[in-house]
Amino acid sequence: MAVLGLSNTGDILSSSSNSLEFYHKIHSSFIPVQWFPPRTRRKCVNKRQRFSISSSLSSKNSAKIKVIGVGGGGNNAVNRMIGSGLQDVDFYAINTDTQALSQSTVENPIQIGELLTCGLGTGGNPLLGEQEAKESKEGIAKLLKVQIWCL
Repeated sequence: MAVLGLSNTGDILSSSSNSLEFYHKIHSSFIPVQWFPPRTRRKCVNKRQRFSISSSLSSKNSAKIKVIGVGGGGNNAVNRMIGSGLQDVDFYAINTDTQALSQSTVENPIQIGELLTCGLGTGGNPLLGEQEAKESKEGIAKLLKVQIWCL
């Protein structure tokens, strides 16, 4: 905030003053304000660099990560992860709908419940999906056989 120091306010308000004198009287009376430069910001690092984790472990001892998407929502999530460029991750899609699996970008699609729904979806019915998973539990167990953690 600047402070305006006027010696005679009547001079400015009188009709006999011209605009140049008015400008000069106002602008020559300001008290100088100290200027501070803007803070410097760190350059933004892209998400891959910001969230990268480096490890000194050899690839032989490193953990193997498997992401398994189940159903339409899970398959969409896996497709988004693949599209984001995650590396060194095995992606799987489990679904009853063969058409949805064929449109997925995942390398390891697993169809379940071929007998119950004949390759069609469950229509969002979780009980039908549970029955189909039980029907295909051997294939799912084989996928999870060597896993210690499954989220």
